[in-house]
Amino acid sequence: MIALLRASNIHARYVYGTIELPIEKVKNWLGGFTDSMEALRLLASARIPVKGMTEGGEIKYVRIEHAWVEAWIDYIPSRGARHRSGQGDTWIPLDASFKQYNYTQGIDIQSEVPFDAQSFVDQITSTATINEEEGYVTGVDSLFIQQIMQGYQTQVQNYISQNYPNATVEDVLGKKEIIKQEISYLLGTLPYKTIAKRCNICQYPR
Repeated sequence: MIALLRASNIHARYVYGTIELPIEKVKNWLGGFTDSMEALRLLASARIPVKGMTEGGEIKYVRIEHAWVEAWIDYIPSRGARHRSGQGDTWIPLDASFKQYNYTQGIDIQSEVPFDAQSFVDQITSTATINEEEGYVTGVDSLFIQQIMQGYQTQVQNYISQNYPNATVEDVLGKKEIIKQEISYLLGTLPYKTIAKRCNICQYPR
């Protein structure tokens, strides 16, 4: 977004701070999580400072360290609908990274075409030599693995062709679509609450 704005002769800069969002929006944003703690763990695993805010013993909001964009926009009086190139009067916050999605569930292959994973593992380990102390395995029957995988792949393909002959990849695996918001002018606000704004990376770019 910074690059596109600057290429359009619009001054732009990064802003860093703390934002707060309802947990449900965070779970949707991160991939359709159903478990609040799992969503927070994902952020933490990416080393993003995050804190769950609880009400009544449940996580209701999330505070996240986040970066967004500010653009020097010709905002008054058209609210950016008619921007004059190279001119501006207001720093307007923008965040293309924050989105909400509609999720469509794919086919539950595991339930419809069961695979006995435990028997598969038992068969492999029964013919292999496993040394847990030194951390190596030898004698794995690669031909057996190939045959089982090819056989299961054929089962799945047959099931889909018989029951969903016109299915697309998205129908099989599931899909997510961005919930579009088409607005003819800039709102001038971010789609979440800003708790703190630190301009350590907000130097005016030239």
